[in-house]
Amino acid sequence: VIINIVDASNIERNLFLTLQLLELGIPVVMALNMIDVAEKRGVHIYEAALAAHLNIPVIPVIASKGKNLNKLMHHTVRSHLNKKEYVPIRVNYDRQIEQGIKSVVEELGDYLKGTATIKRWYGINILNGDKEILRSLESEGISLDVDDQSETITQNKYELIQCFLTNVVSEDEAEKIHYSDRIDR
Repeated sequence: VIINIVDASNIERNLFLTLQLLELGIPVVMALNMIDVAEKRGVHIYEAALAAHLNIPVIPVIASKGKNLNKLMHHTVRSHLNKKEYVPIRVNYDRQIEQGIKSVVEELGDYLKGTATIKRWYGINILNGDKEILRSLESEGISLDVDDQSETITQNKYELIQCFLTNVVSEDEAEKIHYSDRIDR
């Protein structure tokens, strides 16, 4: 089980890593940390809605004060005990990327070991230009002719994140104005 510690005051950037972790197919429990800081900034995160979108437990915590850490550990243990029931969400990329993932997985065939989720993870990361994976394949005498699709993959993930955010985050109007005023300075 992976405990994904997410800074609630900067949730958009942190959800990108969350999606990458979910693509591994390993159970994830999200510790939504610094929820107090987010709320002071007028950002309200609906944990239950976020949990439903990601299909993982989302536990609001304030680590500096020890708030909800026992609840986080409880959900982590429960996720470990129920890991056979875990169903990861699937990030659906545009047609070109999905075809590329399928092609890479088929081309590597029996070389790739593991579940369909792990094979898909390899396909995504090869298209993403993961140098370590490509180097490892080359050391095994496997050369793939693939175009780096990292920009499209990143764009697709951020589009999904924006969909999540519209359903799970609200901001106080006064705080929105205050925040943008600070940026303009």
